[in-house]
Amino acid sequence: MNDLNGAFRMFEEMKQKKIPINDVTYGCLVDACVRNDRLDQALQFIEQMKSQNLPINTVLYTTIIKGFCKLNQTEEAMKYFSLMKQNQRTYPNLITYNSLLDGLVKNGLMNQADKLFQELVESTIKPDLITFSTLLKGHCRRGNMKRLNETVQTMLHYQINPDESLLQLILESCLNQQQYHNGVQIYDQFQHQIPQSTQLLLIIIRLHSQDKQLSSAIPLLNRLYQLLDESRIQHQQLETTINSLLIHPLDEQTYPIITKIVTLALKSDINVDNLDNLVSVDNSELMLLLQNTNQLPCTKLSQILNQLPVQDQQLCRAYISKNNKNDLKEPLNEQFGQVFLQCNSHSNNNQNKKTKPQERSSPFNNENKENVYHPKKQYNNYAKNDLNEYLNNKSYTKRR
Repeated sequence: MNDLNGAFRMFEEMKQKKIPINDVTYGCLVDACVRNDRLDQALQFIEQMKSQNLPINTVLYTTIIKGFCKLNQTEEAMKYFSLMKQNQRTYPNLITYNSLLDGLVKNGLMNQADKLFQELVESTIKPDLITFSTLLKGHCRRGNMKRLNETVQTMLHYQINPDESLLQLILESCLNQQQYHNGVQIYDQFQHQIPQSTQLLLIIIRLHSQDKQLSSAIPLLNRLYQLLDESRIQHQQLETTINSLLIHPLDEQTYPIITKIVTLALKSDINVDNLDNLVSVDNSELMLLLQNTNQLPCTKLSQILNQLPVQDQQLCRAYISKNNKNDLKEPLNEQFGQVFLQCNSHSNNNQNKKTKPQERSSPFNNENKENVYHPKKQYNNYAKNDLNEYLNNKSYTKRR
């Protein structure tokens, strides 16, 4: 119950009633002191044990080492660790190694941690998942991919599989360090099934996408589609992954499932980039996409329009007619600049304005660097319908 004073009172009561006090009693007190950050008191109990010739075992030494590591006093912890190795009865066990390793990693002493880990590997003690998890967390935080890979290979040698949280940490580090192929290899080496963690699933898919190995991730993509269909993924986690799927051109195997995933994403109002990679003649899902987005590039659709079936052509033309204003990114031509000036002049004459726009031979005034597409305020008073007199394509003119 973290009642350290109560434990002390019980200890004094035992002494008053002359109840035998042995190493187990002191072990409980030392552990209680360390848990409550009273390492000074724990060391006093150790001295009392020495004065009473009570055995100090591996567990007690390990508890003291935990206390020093908790207070970031790794040098003192190493002293006690060396002291333990001098006596066979107090020789460090796996818990001792893990406790000291954790203290070194938390204090950023990765070189010492690597040496301690190597000492453990060369001993008769077999490391466990906690050992590898502690060391790998340190290498992931440092971004030391060389040491991370070496530790993973040692982990494979001992046939220890990481849990999903540790695997996610390793793969995130690979993703952040742009070691995409390395991340895919690590996932394949552990032969994991489809992960239950949604976050881990998205990370693995991104690694496969960046490594251009989406064809080997089709089961993962099917799982992603299922989760999307059931609305079990948050949008903020999803957008980066969806956009990573369209960075590179798709092959015949991945095209159908990725199109379905993108369609569901568009229905959920997720911004999707690089949709050009989904627009092709062989796109069996093109019509589904057209019904769920206005983000498809009309210029790309226009290029393949004549190669589509008649029914699809009609739907595509309707889409282009509705959305092609988004594709007008080319600069205004000189002809339109001249028409714009004429409209200004015509409007000014109608309203008997004294000021007249300057006559220009090009859309730009080279003398004062004025852009005719955004003329000075006094020229912006022409009527809306004036453009109709100068260009035949009225809808194009109005958009301009």
